[in-house]
Amino acid sequence: MIKDPNLVKYSNKVVRSAQRLSLLEQRILYSAIAKSPADHQITCEDVFYLRLEELRRLGGAVSNDTYQQLKDAAINLMRRFITLSPKDREKGMTWVFPWCQSAGYNEELGMIAIRFSHDILPYLKGVRERFIQYDLEEITGFRSVYTQPLYARLMLHMRNKDNGGIKQRWSETIPLDELRPTLDAEKYTAFGQFKLRVLNVAVQQINDSVFTRFNVKWAVDEDSKIGKRVTAIRFNMSLKAHLVADPEPDTDTVDWVSGLTRRQATLTEPQIVMVADWLSGKNKTVLEKHGTTVSDVYEFLRRQKQIPSRLDTNNVDEYKKWFRKKLIDPEFVMLISPILRKLEFNFGNV
Repeated sequence: MIKDPNLVKYSNKVVRSAQRLSLLEQRILYSAIAKSPADHQITCEDVFYLRLEELRRLGGAVSNDTYQQLKDAAINLMRRFITLSPKDREKGMTWVFPWCQSAGYNEELGMIAIRFSHDILPYLKGVRERFIQYDLEEITGFRSVYTQPLYARLMLHMRNKDNGGIKQRWSETIPLDELRPTLDAEKYTAFGQFKLRVLNVAVQQINDSVFTRFNVKWAVDEDSKIGKRVTAIRFNMSLKAHLVADPEPDTDTVDWVSGLTRRQATLTEPQIVMVADWLSGKNKTVLEKHGTTVSDVYEFLRRQKQIPSRLDTNNVDEYKKWFRKKLIDPEFVMLISPILRKLEFNFGNV
């Protein structure tokens, strides 16, 4: 599998657990996780080096942080613990362990380094069906410590189990006694304060961001109320309009132009990363092998009026990000199917 330096992967169990991280600590951990190649299992010996400039690219509060704050956050990560409830571990035990076993810093270079702890490693492995995946760009601009954990938690059921494609709509009811620890918001015992300080703030930041994939609406789950006491929240997620191709797609009817069904043209996340690498020129090996160039791909897309005027196609990273967003849409995959066939891409049972 091709490495994607911006893809964050970690276990769904970690998403549901109490993480207790500051915003800067979140940025450090997720940036470190994203640095690991997709086919590499992180070990206790792996060291992840980060500079303040790298974290500032994520936006939000990071842009105001100093190197001293970065250094302090790295050291504090050795004191930050993750808690897994009894249902997640053997023999009914609640387990508590630190995120990091060690941290380093170099003031002259403006750099920090961390090593993950032994106990967290099993939850960082890249097993596709057990993990949540998103691009670091998606958390750009989050300014509340509650927003990223909520965003990751709401992504757990975003993908269709049958084909790995992203759903257009999905819902989930989450008990408050699970949600508060997941967001490290247990201090807000009164629901009114939890609603005001946590839910409304995080949901608004998710909805207002131009980088997030979906919008969120929430409501008290009336069926689970005990008297007047709120015990669960119902979240309803919908893919943002620019990512929706067809409100009610017919997944098994063959498109007469491309010869594909929508099911065949719905790519999994690893396929999206791989194809985006090819077409953007991040990985030119496959293009060259089949006698194609990045310019050929560009000309094809230009003739199809697919290239936005503001897109800098000479910036490979920006070009790749554009492809990754476009490749979510089966209609776009159908459109570029002549190129993909030339590259001998396997659509499945075509």
